[in-house]
Amino acid sequence: MIDNIGVLGAMPEEVALLTQRLEEPQAKTLAGVEFHTGRMADRQVTVCCAGMGKVNAAAAAQLLITVFGVK
Repeated sequence: MIDNIGVLGAMPEEVALLTQRLEEPQAKTLAGVEFHTGRMADRQVTVCCAGMGKVNAAAAAQLLITVFGVK
């Protein structure tokens, strides 16, 4: 099984370049956060912009783990 790598940013500018580089991208919105999943350098990657603050980061991180299975 290939691990899914999660990347979480607070601002759109932080994740935009990674999101644009995803191969075969798919987007899914959960709890108001848009998650972009695809392949990058032969790895499964999920990128999201959680927004500012610890609560937003914690909620998005939990979704990355439980929904997308990131390590």
